[in-house]
Amino acid sequence: MQYIIIGIIILWIIVHYRRKLKNPTSVEPDVVSPTDELNTGNVYPTVLTTHDINEYYDYFVGNQIPVSMGNILIPPTTYGRYYGAMAAINASTIETRNRMIKAKENYRNHEARESLEVPGFKGLNTKEMYEKGQRDPLHRNHSLYHKTHLLPYRFSMSEGDTIEGLVFAGTAHLNHGDRPDIDFFPDEKEKEQRNKILRSKLDIDGRISMSYEDVSVSDYNYCNSPEGSNFSLDDFENLASDIISENKNNDPYAYYTWLDYDAENDTAIPDRIYLRLKNLKTHKLIIDVSINNVL
Repeated sequence: MQYIIIGIIILWIIVHYRRKLKNPTSVEPDVVSPTDELNTGNVYPTVLTTHDINEYYDYFVGNQIPVSMGNILIPPTTYGRYYGAMAAINASTIETRNRMIKAKENYRNHEARESLEVPGFKGLNTKEMYEKGQRDPLHRNHSLYHKTHLLPYRFSMSEGDTIEGLVFAGTAHLNHGDRPDIDFFPDEKEKEQRNKILRSKLDIDGRISMSYEDVSVSDYNYCNSPEGSNFSLDDFENLASDIISENKNNDPYAYYTWLDYDAENDTAIPDRIYLRLKNLKTHKLIIDVSINNVL
């Protein structure tokens, strides 16, 4: 009888271990704990990869995220395409990372980002508005497409050189609101005005919910953006960072992105991005937007 019991235990261990090997990232979703609420997460995030893009999407539309504070979840590259990234983040983690960046203990490395091999980016039209040899006195980037982060730098602490799938081919319009083809680059005053608009909507509605069909910033008379201009990824990233940083309870948040490809799109360049911010303690969805990847 003793040998039978031992055999059953050994068999259970083998089956359990094989399941872990089959899907090494199949971990129980986080339950918000006092540790997550009060402590700073990892300064340099650990990156987990889902088994496939369907598992990642389930987390994107769900209420939980299977990584601890400060860390990142990302789906595997599928058919040569990137599909998104999500981060568990709180105010103290952002504060610590911002302090490190300011003290130059960690800094942006634009050369590392520019040297990345990004799906679909090679051969894109990077129109230059100035003749070769001349420089824009304001040091603006005149490329129509940018190597665009799925997560703000302070959420990932990476230019994409250390996290595969973090940077995709996004238009300047999507990434930063720039429209080099018509020589429009939103200045700080314009950026501040956009932030005020979004904060006003948040105060009135309690959340930001905008689809790619109604994400136009040029609909607002007190903005100087030309007709056809949209709110940018940068606009929503800044808003999300503000919301998290201003939370006095240091609540844990999940910041999610999902890249969408139309059925007729056979390239590695996404048609749009979906972005969400959720308070993991209250399960309240605060930002839920989509933006087309257009010039």
